[in-house]
Amino acid sequence: RARAEVSSETWAGHLDRALVRWASIAGDGAVDADVPHEPTDAEAVMGLAVLATGAVVAGPLSQAHALTARFRALPEQLVAQAPGAAALNELASIMALSYSGDIKATRARLLEQIELARRFAPEMRGGWEDALGVVELFAGGAGDAHRVATDAVEHLRWRDPLGLFATAEALARAAATGAGIEGEPAPSAPGDVTQGADPKAAVLEHWACAWSSAARRHTTDAEALLLDGAEAMIAVQHTYFAAKLAHCAVRLAGASPRALAVLEHAQTAAGGGMIDITLEHARAVAARDGQTLESLAEDMTELGMISSAADTWLGLAQQARALGGSELDARRWNVRASALRAGHPGLPLWRQTPSSTAMLSLREYEVIELAAQRHTTKEIAAAHGVSPNTVSNQLTSAFRKLGISGRAELRDVWEAMGSSPRG
Repeated sequence: RARAEVSSETWAGHLDRALVRWASIAGDGAVDADVPHEPTDAEAVMGLAVLATGAVVAGPLSQAHALTARFRALPEQLVAQAPGAAALNELASIMALSYSGDIKATRARLLEQIELARRFAPEMRGGWEDALGVVELFAGGAGDAHRVATDAVEHLRWRDPLGLFATAEALARAAATGAGIEGEPAPSAPGDVTQGADPKAAVLEHWACAWSSAARRHTTDAEALLLDGAEAMIAVQHTYFAAKLAHCAVRLAGASPRALAVLEHAQTAAGGGMIDITLEHARAVAARDGQTLESLAEDMTELGMISSAADTWLGLAQQARALGGSELDARRWNVRASALRAGHPGLPLWRQTPSSTAMLSLREYEVIELAAQRHTTKEIAAAHGVSPNTVSNQLTSAFRKLGISGRAELRDVWEAMGSSPRG
C-alpha cells in the first residue's frame, strides 16, 4: 500500500527491495540476491538478514548457510545501524542448523539465546521461545513445547518485533493438544495459505487437527490433513515445514506416494540433513528395510530427533517378523522406544500403539535398567526410597509390557541392545 502512494524514486526503490525480500519469507517469491556483495548501509544489512531468513524458509539450505556467513562477516559498526538485523540473522542461522539435522545443537543454541535475551534484549525473548517451542513439538516433548510456547505468547504480547504472536498462539494450542493438556482451546481449523493465512500458524493447525484425528483412531483423516498441509506448504515454498508434516504422515500411516512426493520435492528444492534422513526413512518404510530403519533410529536418537526415533523403534517392534527380526529383536526395539518415551514425557508419537499403557513409565524403565544391571529388588527399592513390594509390582508390569518372562530374559534383551540411551 505504501508503494502505491510513494512518489519519491528513492523511497520507491527502498520499498521495491523490501517487497522482494519479505516476499521470500512469506513464500511469495524466490530468494532474490538483490543485496550488494559488500553492504554499506542499514537497508542493505537488513536486506541480507531477510534474504537469509527467506532461504531458511524455502531453501536451498546451502544458500541460507552462505547468506548467514556473509552477514557474520560484516563490520560490527555497520550491523549496529540496522536494529534487529543481527537477531534475525542469528535466528536464520539457528534454524538452518536445525534443518541440517542436529536438533541437540539447535536446542542448546536456542536456550543460550533465551538466556541472553532475558539479560540483555528482552524484546527478543518471545521470538527465541517460539523457535524453541516449534523444535520441541516436532522433535521432543509436547509438554515442553507447551511450556515454552506459553512463555512466548506472554512475551510476544508485550513486544513482537518479528510478527510471531499468531504463530506462538497456534503453537500453544498444538502443543496442548499433543500433550493432552485440558482446559486449553481446541485446535483451530487450518487456515488456507493460498488466501493469505500465515503459513507458520497454518502448519501448526494442520498438525494439531491431524493429531486429534489420530487420537480418535481416524488414521485416514489424520494422514490426509497432514499431507494436505504439506502440499499447501510446498505451494507457498515453506519447504521445511512441508517436509515435517509429510514425515509425520509417514510415521502415522506409512510411506504413501503423496508423502514420498513431498519429501522428494523438498530434498530437490531445499536439501539438508533433516530432509535427507526423513526421506531415507520413508523409503526404508516403503521397502520394509528393517536394517536401514534400525540404523536411522540410532542416527535420529543421536541427533536429538527423539519423537521420530521413538516412532521408528515402535514400528520396528510392531512389525519385527515382517521386517526380518526375531522375538528378541522385537523386545529390544520396544525397550529402545520405551527408553526414549520415559526420558521425554509427553513425547508426541504418531505410531499407533494398542494403548498408552503398553509403554513403560519413567519409573518402570528406571527399575528394569537397574534390574538388567543385576541389582536386587531390595537394592532397587533402597535407591528409589520405596518398598520391595512396590519394586516387584513395577518389574511385573514392565515385564508384561515388554513380553519378557523374567530377569534372565531381560538381561538377554539388554545385552542384545548394547546400550540404552534415552536421547
